[in-house]
Amino acid sequence: MDQNCDTQELCYADTDGDSFGTTSTVLSADLDCTAAGESAQNTDCDASAPEIYPDAAEIPANGTDESCDDRELCYFDEDRDGYGGTETLESIDLDCTGSFESILATDCDDASASAHPTAAETPVDGIDQDCDGGDICYIDYDGDTFGTTDTLSSPDLSCSDAGESAVSTDCNDRSSTEYPGA
Repeated sequence: MDQNCDTQELCYADTDGDSFGTTSTVLSADLDCTAAGESAQNTDCDASAPEIYPDAAEIPANGTDESCDDRELCYFDEDRDGYGGTETLESIDLDCTGSFESILATDCDDASASAHPTAAETPVDGIDQDCDGGDICYIDYDGDTFGTTDTLSSPDLSCSDAGESAVSTDCNDRSSTEYPGA
């Protein structure tokens, strides 16, 4: 509305080009506040970043309030081990350190607090505690399916691949004809 009949409008300054202005004002040459540097809204919370404005998509766990709501999107940490899964939840602050919140989306089993990327792997249990996709198996040097107490990281959870064993009871792992029950 042109209150003083000068065919101009007082608009909010949009210094970052995201269509949301600050509380600073600029004089517009027309009445619509849509030209570059102008906005009809004064709700931008960061006038120096065009990716930050009301209702912008939040990037999880980056400590930045992209949507101007004083909240952060965090990774949901169901088992409270410090590592979240890929599911997200809205935090009431910007730090992702509250209950069930994490900045990490690297938990391979968010229902078990004993499974996360820094957990100790338990040998030959068929469970991936450290989230690397495999298990620790006993080494079977002679191929008789009985291993020694030496271990290796298996790329899977079975310990049945060549050179792997689920047991560490071989009495002579240099001979495939000597093993328990031979």
